[in-house]
Amino acid sequence: MRRQRPDRCWRTPLPRVGGGIEWVGAAPARAAGGVGPRDVRLAAVVELIHLATLVHDDSVDHSVFRRGQPTINALFSHQVAVIMGDYLYSRAIIELVELDDPEPLRVMSRVTNEMTVGEMRELVAHDTLGYTEAEYEELIRSKTASLMAAACEIGALRGGGGAAAPEALRRYGLHLGMAFQITDDVLDYTSSESVTGKPSGHDLREHKITLPLIAAVPRMDAAERRQVEQLMEDPAPSDDRIHHVIGVVTARGGVEAARQRAVHLAQRAEAELERLAESEARDALRDDQSTTISTPAGEVFVHVFNPPLRMVIVGAVVSPKTRRPSIFGDTVPMAVM
Repeated sequence: MRRQRPDRCWRTPLPRVGGGIEWVGAAPARAAGGVGPRDVRLAAVVELIHLATLVHDDSVDHSVFRRGQPTINALFSHQVAVIMGDYLYSRAIIELVELDDPEPLRVMSRVTNEMTVGEMRELVAHDTLGYTEAEYEELIRSKTASLMAAACEIGALRGGGGAAAPEALRRYGLHLGMAFQITDDVLDYTSSESVTGKPSGHDLREHKITLPLIAAVPRMDAAERRQVEQLMEDPAPSDDRIHHVIGVVTARGGVEAARQRAVHLAQRAEAELERLAESEARDALRDDQSTTISTPAGEVFVHVFNPPLRMVIVGAVVSPKTRRPSIFGDTVPMAVM
């Protein structure tokens, strides 16, 4: 792949690194009682931070593609990817400070720290069959679910839904985020590249230990465990070896166990919504927890807003007709959904 000049990165549309995730801020705000321009800005801040984590992730993992699109580090360089991720983080902080409200700033500062800790946990979750389910859940709680929890919490801070709404929606987002990540990990064992944007077995190829494998290992015999160990010891495992291990994990119930855990977490998320007053937005959030565990691509879609408000991405509200963004004032890359 031909790399582009770094000075062009500010004018180049950013690849579809976000995977089409549209849950952010304003949905919980409406579920908790109201939504306005401030909520849209908070939603955009969440997506800026989300995008920054993905840009950094791809650089750390040396990933060439995400969801079938070239990554920033592939288009430019790892140095540009690091700087771009830093820019997106700093842009989010500027927007939070300009709101002149310490509560969203407190929440998002905490979650960015949690996600960084999650990244460090992931680095030690490679190549080890002794990784436990508890350790895995702590990893996805900090690396993935914490951001969704924060988005739901700040959306409810001024939503008018009462004192209990922010905490109930934080827990909703936390459980839903974990269900989403487990579903995504299951899809690596069950879906094709045309569905997920990455080849099946991608996590195994990168020696990532996820819940399907964790759940299957205790049920494997000695020969099967040795086959998994050999894959983890191989710096470039073949497709045949990967597909064989996928078959073993599936046969030993690892995929089904992970699916059931995702269902359980989605049900816990739904239970948190019972703490909110009845509303159309609350019902939409309940529908979305089911979407998390049933859509082919494993994405989370929150269909709550009118069309002009549904597409909140990278600091922009995008017109459904033109798909052109109205951005905070800087010329920044746009994530194409």
